[in-house]
Amino acid sequence: MAIESYETGDVDAEVTSVPIQSVPNSDTTARSKELRRPEDCLPHEHISEQDRIDIQQFLDNVNSPDWKKSDSLISKLVLSAGNSTDSTTFEAFWKKDANLNSKSKDLIQTKGTAIICADLKEVFGQLSNEDMHDTIMNIMDPMHIESIFLEKRDPKHVVMHSMYRSPVPKVIQDRDFVFVYTTTMLEDGRAVCIGNSIEYPTTLSNAKNNNNDKKFVRGLTLGSGFLFEPINDGTSGNQNGTGATSSFKMSYIVQVDPKGWI
Repeated sequence: MAIESYETGDVDAEVTSVPIQSVPNSDTTARSKELRRPEDCLPHEHISEQDRIDIQQFLDNVNSPDWKKSDSLISKLVLSAGNSTDSTTFEAFWKKDANLNSKSKDLIQTKGTAIICADLKEVFGQLSNEDMHDTIMNIMDPMHIESIFLEKRDPKHVVMHSMYRSPVPKVIQDRDFVFVYTTTMLEDGRAVCIGNSIEYPTTLSNAKNNNNDKKFVRGLTLGSGFLFEPINDGTSGNQNGTGATSSFKMSYIVQVDPKGWI
């Protein structure tokens, strides 16, 4: 039996297998079988030094003063408490992408922020859950085709394959991304879900819905993801008719190089 050893955030990282008995901190390894959900793990568990660097860079990017407000609004997101649904409007922002510098194109990062009237841990748990993630992404992004969890490294790290349709079918090819998806609660009550690309076989045959027959251009994602921040300013309660008893601020960042011809 083996587990995977890797560095998140390193696009060129190679995945190697090591015997489970040689992995440091065997107590944490043993507990990983019990703590199967990231929201149930302690903030420091299964988090490497590279993870801490990636998380801090992501937080700094979310709070960067360089974001410019966009005139557009993103208005169809269904995330709410319990089984109820409500449309949430996100404020949209953009800025030049210095991290994914490209000579052939001017890459733009996008960010959205909104107040979600729901329990933070509940929504965070849904976005980090294999059974729920694909459904939620289909609601959030009309260009999303499918997301698949390829490998579960530990309760906080999975390798994910996400496929997106082209905005101009038959002219521009669909894109796909393979990345390590890191999901964790933070010490201060916030939570993050962050994706960083890794090298992976170009052809993947385990896609559902016959998507393995489609041709994709493999893109690059670096520090894309979600930030969940609890609200403690008295604004929680019955908001927007959802009946939610809590609320939180949700921010998401899209930072990708689509590669290929666009």
